[in-house]
Amino acid sequence: MKILFVYPPSSYLNHSMFKHFTYFAETIDLVSKKYSHISVLDCAVEMKNRNQIYEQFRNADRLILLIEPYNIRQSLELMEIYKFMTKTGRTIVYGTAAALVPNYLSMRPEVDFVIANGNFAEAILHVLDSGRLPVTPQDKIINIEVEHHTWGCSLDTNAPLDLYKYWGNGMFEFTVQVGCPFHCSFCSEKILFPTGKGAVFAQRPVEEIISMLKRIRASYSSVYFSATTFTYDREWVKKLCKRIIEEDCIVPWRSDTRVDCLDEELLLLMKKAGLCQLSLGIETFEDGLLKRVNKHQTMDRIMETIHLCKETGVNVKALLILGLPGQTSEEVLRTQELVEKLEIPYRWKEYSPISELHRKDVRKEDVTEELDSFSRNTFLANSIEGISTEKYMQLLFPEGYVR
Repeated sequence: MKILFVYPPSSYLNHSMFKHFTYFAETIDLVSKKYSHISVLDCAVEMKNRNQIYEQFRNADRLILLIEPYNIRQSLELMEIYKFMTKTGRTIVYGTAAALVPNYLSMRPEVDFVIANGNFAEAILHVLDSGRLPVTPQDKIINIEVEHHTWGCSLDTNAPLDLYKYWGNGMFEFTVQVGCPFHCSFCSEKILFPTGKGAVFAQRPVEEIISMLKRIRASYSSVYFSATTFTYDREWVKKLCKRIIEEDCIVPWRSDTRVDCLDEELLLLMKKAGLCQLSLGIETFEDGLLKRVNKHQTMDRIMETIHLCKETGVNVKALLILGLPGQTSEEVLRTQELVEKLEIPYRWKEYSPISELHRKDVRKEDVTEELDSFSRNTFLANSIEGISTEKYMQLLFPEGYVR
């Protein structure tokens, strides 16, 4: 069986290669352990002409696409072309969008199978092994639960890692955690790894991480540990940092966490093990707004943790969300003023109504309009009374906004 993995094109290249390294290349690695005839087409980082794409389509028995909310339109177009070219080929979609709107995708004639949770490789292998054909739209939706998460290694694939390295400014990214023990309403992780019989929070074994660091330290300038809350399990973090120091495989690295999962001992140990930046999921400094989105932390705790990071010499970055449900212009401007006074790097990101989108799909309502809003040709432009479009764009792009 000849398999073609495709990362569809989007309107512009993302600043992070996170999903290329992790969702895409790591999944390819796990599938390739059983199926050897695998080709890779990453249209998001490399321009291909029509003949090159069509040639790969003609040679593929199975087309597997990583589908995200911002590339659904392009993904459906590619599958429609593939279906026109082959009568026996089958399509499989996986990724965030597949988990968010499985019912919508299952109704599309160009889609044969929808992987509806974050156990990508296990579900893809299940489809490939079974060889069955779906009879109804519901048959297309595949949910596989696993007791133990398996971890892929992008280094062992034929994905275009040289391009990921180039566009990612020399940073290597790999998954060290999946799932999340928290319940923030704006996050997709609980949809990818819902509570059930399978594992909902897992961490890559420490020795696997050490092995990866030894392989990449000579080729990459830095590392991003992809984690939902890197410091949630402090004993795992301590073990990892101590092993990095013992094995002398220190590479500048960064990750993400919450302000209520840090202490002085952990910060000092991580810094000694090569931590160069820790991104904090702050979202907003408004206690009422944090409570509404199930982010159970307070402004006092946020300020306390930021000051602790400064005292220990750990570089931090504040991750903020613009357009949270009910967010007012006063709340936005107060948060902006506070983060500027703290003199730390920060980044505003648009709120994405993924939970609302998923609930609507569960009810089998039409989600076409909502999906169109995720297109990267436009911005979601969440309406905040008192914040002009110009101000909104200046917040999102403080250095690159041109009137």
